[in-house]
This record gives sequence, structure tokens and C-alpha cells, in this order.
Amino acid sequence: MAELNPADAPSWFDFVTNFDATKKAFDDNYTALLQVGPQIDRYPGLRAQWEKLVSEGTDHYNTLQKLQTTRDYAASWLNWLQSGAKGIFSFLGFEGFGNDGALGFPVAIAIVGIGVAVAALTAISYWIANAYELAQRLNQQTAIADAILKQNPNISVDEAYSQAAGHINAVMGAPSKGLFGDLSAIRSRK
Repeated sequence: MAELNPADAPSWFDFVTNFDATKKAFDDNYTALLQVGPQIDRYPGLRAQWEKLVSEGTDHYNTLQKLQTTRDYAASWLNWLQSGAKGIFSFLGFEGFGNDGALGFPVAIAIVGIGVAVAALTAISYWIANAYELAQRLNQQTAIADAILKQNPNISVDEAYSQAAGHINAVMGAPSKGLFGDLSAIRSRK
């Protein structure tokens, strides 16, 4: 449990705002990613990246569900502060105690601290970027495969997608392993 301190109100406001935008972007990308599932084998070399993103996405979905409580609590607290807070006890529902109690300084309890909450949103934002990269790769590969099929109708769909993957890898490089995917190579050099 972490404390909500009025001095941190701007950080919590940023968190609440960023949470809402991040959650919407995550939901849109995660839904789109799941919809690609039935066709992923059409894209040579991308199944592993897709499976990793789905697995990480499931973890991030669970994290966002837990952070929703913190977001809602922080938003309530910010509204309470903005309304001319009388004291911590009025926020918690103990009007009779006032602000002259043992605490002296208004502090409320949050589910997680601001640092943990922001770090979680940052990790989820990197996941969104990785999902976007995969979407770009899938879109480009589909466009190139369609062009190959138009030019050469005798070629199989699988061969067209394989050739398209070669073109994409030549331009964009090999499929990404995500934010932390290449750290294993760094560790193995030690």
C-alpha cells in the first residue's frame, strides 16, 4: 500500500490521464492482435512474435485490471482535493475526526505507489509499440504478397507470402523480439 500525498497530485493526475489513453490503445491493439490469430501462419516467421505479444498482452490486460482500482481511487482523491478538501477523514468518510487528528497532514492510502503505477503503464506502452510494429509488418507483407500474386498468378499463396517476408526483412530487418528480447544476447556475452 502506498500513500497519496497532496504534493504528488500532479503526478497522479498525469497517471489518471495516461491510464485512460493507454488502456484504450491497449484494448484496441490487443483486440486486433487476437483477431489476426487464425491467419498468423500465413506470415512466415511471425508466429513466435505474435504468440509472445499475445502472452504479454494477457499479462498486461491483468495488470490494467488491477491498476483500474488504483486509477479510480486516485481520480476520486483528486476530485476530493479539487473540491477544497477539509481533511483526510472527510475523504475516508470519518467527518467527525477532522484534520486535527494524529495524522496532521492529509494522506490517503492507494493500492500501489505512483512509481509502480507509472512503470506499469510504461511497460504497457512499449507493448503497444511492439504490437504496432507487428501490425505494420503484417500489413506490408499482405500488400507485397498481393502484388506478387497479381504479377504471377501461377505462384502459390504461401510462396507469395514467403517472398513478401523476404522483401520486408530486407527493408525492415528481422522481426523484433520486443523491448527486452535482445537482452539475452547481451547476458550471454559475459
